[in-house]
Amino acid sequence: MPGSPGSTRHGNSAGDHIHRLLDLAEALARAASHGSGADFGDHPGTRAGEPVAATPLGLELGSLPDRELVAWAQTAEHLNHFLQGVLVQAAGELATRTRAGRFTAKGVTDPAGMLVATLKLGKAEAYRRMRLAEHLLPVPDAIGPVLAPPRQPALGTAFFGGQLSAEQALIVSAFTDDAAHLANAGRIDPGMVTELEETLTEYARDQAPDFLHRVGVRAVNLLDPDGQQPTDGELLAKQGIFFRRARRGLVHFDGHLTLAQYEQMMAGIGQATNPRDHADINDRLMRGIPLTTAKAQPATAPETEPAWPHRVDGISIPEPGSDAELPGLDPIAPAGIDPAVKDRRTHGQRLLDGMIDCIKLAARTGKLPLNGGLKPQVFITIAREDLSNGKGTALAPYCGPSPLADFEELICDAEITEITFGKGQRIINVGRTRRLFTAAQRKILVARDMGCAFPDCTRPAPWTEAHHIIAWKDGGETSLENGVLLCTPHHHLLHGSDWQVAMVDGIPFFTPPPLLDPTGRARRNTYHHGYPRAGAPAGTEAETDAG
Repeated sequence: MPGSPGSTRHGNSAGDHIHRLLDLAEALARAASHGSGADFGDHPGTRAGEPVAATPLGLELGSLPDRELVAWAQTAEHLNHFLQGVLVQAAGELATRTRAGRFTAKGVTDPAGMLVATLKLGKAEAYRRMRLAEHLLPVPDAIGPVLAPPRQPALGTAFFGGQLSAEQALIVSAFTDDAAHLANAGRIDPGMVTELEETLTEYARDQAPDFLHRVGVRAVNLLDPDGQQPTDGELLAKQGIFFRRARRGLVHFDGHLTLAQYEQMMAGIGQATNPRDHADINDRLMRGIPLTTAKAQPATAPETEPAWPHRVDGISIPEPGSDAELPGLDPIAPAGIDPAVKDRRTHGQRLLDGMIDCIKLAARTGKLPLNGGLKPQVFITIAREDLSNGKGTALAPYCGPSPLADFEELICDAEITEITFGKGQRIINVGRTRRLFTAAQRKILVARDMGCAFPDCTRPAPWTEAHHIIAWKDGGETSLENGVLLCTPHHHLLHGSDWQVAMVDGIPFFTPPPLLDPTGRARRNTYHHGYPRAGAPAGTEAETDAG
């Protein structure tokens, strides 16, 4: 059996395998041997203080033509693949014997520690070799000499046959494990695990590890398009922006953001890295203004700006230096003592939401630089059937194929252009672009809600998005009775939790999950209108919100 002592993966004898390695090594040495006749291996190393040889190991690679040098390097890499297979098999055997207690008398009981001590490996490399051995080698039976088939046979055959590097094999193995977990959970058919392993192994024969990893990510997303969302625990633990202590004049920051947040951020700032620069809209405007006009005007020039306070998007902006505050931006709501509506975001999540809000507000001004010739916006391509049933895959510019569920919030208040494709990617029809909530509907929602309608939220209307109470994919109409304004954090909360929303006399009432309020009392926003706190009328049933 392949992988057992005395045989190779192809069933050949171990001697044949070693002879093949030696033949490759001899061919390499002969092709690049030094002109003086030095043999391969005459220079085992250079001691401290001795000059470094111009031709290490006696190999005169500088004399090879370009094409021959490329072929020589490819052959050397092929030889390295075989050697990596031998090292993995040796690591697997050492780990097996260590677990069996063969080295306990010498004080070694940990397989990784055995590899570190005997082979002088780092722990990370030791674990990598052991992982490949556990997945690609036959599994010995605990009670007899019988060997069970390896967990990933197709990958093992390619790896031990010298067709893949250890790095490529690790990538394929990891994504195959992801698919196996989905199969064990009943999310996909078990046969799809084998299909994924064989497909990625085939890709690995021709693709470098970086591209192979991208293929693996997309393949797993396609297998389970609705199961890749982070849990609430993962969001609390990882999501957000985190700043570290300044060191040598630099502040380090890191963090995690959702796919939708990543697409929104890159839509706003991605133009800075676009190699095909498109003229900034402000630059175009300035090119049409005479130089003398563009310069600062003297103090006697007539005032062109209206007197303070200014109004921007309906918000009164006070004069700089005044004690007046921006309306609706007080972080402490007048009735913000309700524990059910307490802001449970972490500090890092609040910073991230603030950054995304700034990017979205800047994009709405229409003054951000063009990116790819278009104004900053998030483009998502979805099949009509997937959009209708709310399941499937969305194609995003920066994330690639991603679960459609990750973009539900953006779809709530999106512009939709229907494009009909013929054979292949031929476009045969492009429909008119339409908004789910039109500008006229949004104006009425602004007049009705005056800001985020979530209880105790103080964010003003320009910071909000129109949300479908009954999801559009569930047959919900794009109407005033089925729409409500929500800020980004509360929009995300409604899509990711069991909060319920119901319209009562044109007023949106919100009912928290039983975990937050077992009484099920509905709440409304009283901040924007200045009304006293009031619950929903008796007998009101809130419809389950799904987006």
